Amino acid sequence: MQEELLQQLCILVSDIELFYTNGESQTAHKFLGRKSTTKQGEFSFVIPVETLPKNGNVCFSATATYNGQTGALTDLFCCDSCLCPTDTTFASDTLIAGEPFIDGVVYTVGRHDSIFETITLPNGCDSVVMHSLIVKPDPTKLNYYVKTERWGAGDGSSWEDAMDSIDFATYLPLAPDGATFYVAEGVYKPVYDAGLYIPENSSSKCYTINSSVTIRGGYPADATGTDVPSEPKKYQTIFDGDASNELFFAKNNAKNLVFSGVQIINCRGTGILRIVNNADSLVVMNSVFSNCEEFALRDLYNSKSLYVRNTMFLNNNNSIHIPSVISTKIEKCSFIENSGYLILNESLESESNLLIDSVSFIDNEGSLIVRGSVSTDIVNSIFNRSSGHYFNSSSLIS
Repeated sequence: MQEELLQQLCILVSDIELFYTNGESQTAHKFLGRKSTTKQGEFSFVIPVETLPKNGNVCFSATATYNGQTGALTDLFCCDSCLCPTDTTFASDTLIAGEPFIDGVVYTVGRHDSIFETITLPNGCDSVVMHSLIVKPDPTKLNYYVKTERWGAGDGSSWEDAMDSIDFATYLPLAPDGATFYVAEGVYKPVYDAGLYIPENSSSKCYTINSSVTIRGGYPADATGTDVPSEPKKYQTIFDGDASNELFFAKNNAKNLVFSGVQIINCRGTGILRIVNNADSLVVMNSVFSNCEEFALRDLYNSKSLYVRNTMFLNNNNSIHIPSVISTKIEKCSFIENSGYLILNESLESESNLLIDSVSFIDNEGSLIVRGSVSTDIVNSIFNRSSGHYFNSSSLIS
């Protein structure tokens, strides 16, 4: 690495000898080289930086020889930080809203990128740190109220101060365990990808869940006060996957999930609700899953319990995929005009069990398939114009 020093002199000289110095007048610590000036008294010099001390603040002195006379140039050339390397590091930080950060306090929940901090190092050089910051909401706040548009303070603390659909998409992946989102009627679509970035491709948009949360819909758009009942048949809370591959994407830390009183529709890829791994329980009640090109519920790997009650699966290409769930109960549900797999249970766990109780299968072109080691009981259920089902030897139909 080299640094070019250009010094224009207002005197006529012929030879310049350049020295490294500590900045004191009439000092010379290291001879750097000799250059001749132009007729205009100018010279340029390439300084081998690797031969100089490893700090950022350096000075240079010079002697001028003209007509056989040598003398020190009166002015030192000092360069603050000119020999510092370009030094930018990247850091990822997570904090709670209201905690101090750098020279201030961050209150806005969400992702904050390209926050720059300058740190002066012991050698005098400046180091630039570019922070990518995730700000989580107050972990003691567990109830959030959501409407399609912001009301009042918009902090989600009440129906009167409901957060809007964008803040819901921001808060959901950052919410603490035990949080409940009460979501009023209306249509909601994902905004971010799994990393809380706004993707160029709409298929990457999803609602990411990283904790144990409850999402309850079925509330009026103008809800106020407390103790507002959920009435999903009257007030439709619709989560629309639009062109998303996955509408809801629950990761490993989402151990206990509850969906109640919601309609989850229109997914074009791998599933409307995808549970990655190791969930303790997933509860779906009083809801509707429709128009999914793949499984509405999928990838329930190594999960302990799935309970689906009073829920309709309508016009999905596939409905429920259970690769590995210990206990599954589907009760008072209906499967109407679906194709592909209605319920595909392939669990190999010896203690796995599947109870289908009071479920209607009507006008489906798909199949209910039970494989593996699942102990299956089907009771009080109706199969009307639905065929092609397969059950293992451990299945009991009554």
